[in-house]
Amino acid sequence: MKKLDNKTIIIPIVGSLLVIIALVLIFKHQFERDLLAPELGMYTYDENSDVAAVSPEFSGGKMAISADNSRVHYPEPSRGGQTAAEAEQRIIKTADIAIGVDGVEGKTYEIISIATGKGGFVQSSTLVEDEAGYKSGYVTVRVPSASFEDTIKTIKDLAVRVDRESITGRDVTEEYTDLEARLRSAKAQEEQYLEILAKAETVQDILAVQSYLQSVRYEIESLQGQINSLGNQTEYSTISVSIVEEVRVQVPTEKFDLVRNIKLALKYVVILAQTLLTYIVWLIIVGGAIVIPLGLFVGGVIWVIRQIIARL
Repeated sequence: MKKLDNKTIIIPIVGSLLVIIALVLIFKHQFERDLLAPELGMYTYDENSDVAAVSPEFSGGKMAISADNSRVHYPEPSRGGQTAAEAEQRIIKTADIAIGVDGVEGKTYEIISIATGKGGFVQSSTLVEDEAGYKSGYVTVRVPSASFEDTIKTIKDLAVRVDRESITGRDVTEEYTDLEARLRSAKAQEEQYLEILAKAETVQDILAVQSYLQSVRYEIESLQGQINSLGNQTEYSTISVSIVEEVRVQVPTEKFDLVRNIKLALKYVVILAQTLLTYIVWLIIVGGAIVIPLGLFVGGVIWVIRQIIARL
């Protein structure tokens, strides 16, 4: 008989242990997933414990919880609700207008007054004046959607000219309805997890359910924020207005006096002549004082150089 070596014995044993460990891990993972997914099956409780155990049965799309021979049914979260056609239409309206006005600063305050008078508010306002003294402004206002068109017309009535007008509308009814349905579903899931949390006894079960509950609450906050943002954008429309000063040629209003203008012209001629004579006197005196000595010095140098060259 052939003697078996250690390798022949150890390898099958190690292989069997690895297979057993893998099966145990897979079973444990499946058990925990089913335990913490109330919408996937029916939860039952025995008389000695209130902690849920997974049952493979699925009772008509409902989750049934049994405790002390009583059954409580929780309907699955509704994914439905109003369709986009049935819901109130929600449209995000925006307008971009460029106008020329007489008096930029005054018209800017008038636009702000118009918006607040319609029940709106100012989102931003800027007033700029360049080096030449020309003013320009940019103001963004939010007004109730019902007053959107009327506000635009009133603003245009302030203008001398309208350089640009752009109006857009984006229908978000379907997006808003979908977000509301998802929010209702998330809140229903939150209620179910709270019910399960109230029945849990072990620390492991409590921590596991709280983890799922935290995830659902985060989703609720995110959905609620998106709904609030869309609601604000549809309830209040945005109007942005660029304002520039209208350039006008103004006729002088001062009375024309020919004799006075001639006297002023002669006065400036005399002043100009006096100024020229002053510069000439300064040039002769100051220039002579510099040029004459400099000329004598340069002439002397040239004479010395010529004498040296003649002796060579």
